[in-house]
Order: sequence, then structure tokens, then C-alpha cells
Amino acid sequence: MLNIGVVGLGNIAQKAYLPVYAELQDQAQFYLVSRDLQKVTQIANKYHMVAAGTDLDALDNLQLDAVMIHAATSVHYEMVKHFLARNVNVYVDKPLATNMDQVTELYLLAAQHQKLLTVALIAVLRQRSRR
Repeated sequence: MLNIGVVGLGNIAQKAYLPVYAELQDQAQFYLVSRDLQKVTQIANKYHMVAAGTDLDALDNLQLDAVMIHAATSVHYEMVKHFLARNVNVYVDKPLATNMDQVTELYLLAAQHQKLLTVALIAVLRQRSRR
């Protein structure tokens, strides 16, 4: 079974990702992190997942196969770098970072650690399908 961290439980995570993760629980254990303890507890109970805590340290002691980052764009760079440096595959909502130097650095770090770095376009695809 895979161990997957989920960072950020805002609207997009709740509408687009968590229902899908819930259907995959026979294949993966999901560990939820949000700055809001009440939110992480409520959502963990709703989907029968693990409420890991309110900061990244909560995931650092786990043997994660991947992390799904659904946090604010302003923290994508730091979070992606944090997990790649710990040899964890990363899936992050778009955009990856706010400038090309950061994007390049993150892809080089992923290559150095031989980890996957995937940037999601689900929000874009969903918006286009509504037109």
C-alpha cells in the first residue's frame, strides 16, 4: 500500500481531489495536513483518512511514497523543494513556482533525487469544460 501525504485542504482539494482519494483507499493511505486543525480533523473523519497534523513536520517522520500539494501558490516552491530534498515524489497544483529560475531549480532537484515532479492542470481542464 502506498503512503501519500496531502498538504492543503482548500476548495479545490475538497471538490476535485479528496473524493478521488477516498475511492483509492484500498491502494493508498492518505495523511492529511492543513494549517487549520479543525479542518484537517473534520475532513479526515469525513473520508476516513489520517489527520497527520498542521505542518510539514507531521509528514517528515513518515515513509511517504508521494505528496500531493494543494496549498496556496505562494508556498509551492518551498513545499516542493522540502519534499524533493527528502526523496519524496511530488504532485502539485499549477503553477509550480512563481518564476522560471525556481521552476528550473525544482526540476533539477527532482532529477538529482530521481523523483517524479508532476504539475496538475485539473483546475484548468475543469474550467474549460464548464464553458
